[in-house]
Amino acid sequence: MNEGRARRRRVHLRRTARGARAQALGIARDRLTLESSRALTPTEENRFEGFIDRRLMREPVSHLLGRREFYGREFAVNADVLDPRPETEVLIEAALQEHAGKILDLGTGSGCILLTLLAETPGAIGVGTDVSAAACDVARAN
Repeated sequence: MNEGRARRRRVHLRRTARGARAQALGIARDRLTLESSRALTPTEENRFEGFIDRRLMREPVSHLLGRREFYGREFAVNADVLDPRPETEVLIEAALQEHAGKILDLGTGSGCILLTLLAETPGAIGVGTDVSAAACDVARAN
């Protein structure tokens, strides 16, 4: 592993651990420094260890946190939907160039694409659907 890649991996692991600790404490990550000297309660420690165990099983961090940022907004996500990918923001940019007033999102998943387009396009209307009832529940919650 080259030095740059190793450094990026360490930064990623550190960020993941900070996110896990914030999740265990039930606080926002930006408040973590204020709580850094406080020991975890047994309940918080169990949550933290559970988070780490699930991450070691390669569960996406966003599923562990139950949320994912996409196009400047936070969306609920879980194992019932695919994570919105950063490259999907390119799709949003292209769709916004079309100035569509009506939007149909087939396989909506979390609903992040439809909801982002609706938020970015005043007056637009849209429908999202998915064969998965569980995914529709996530989209509806978003």
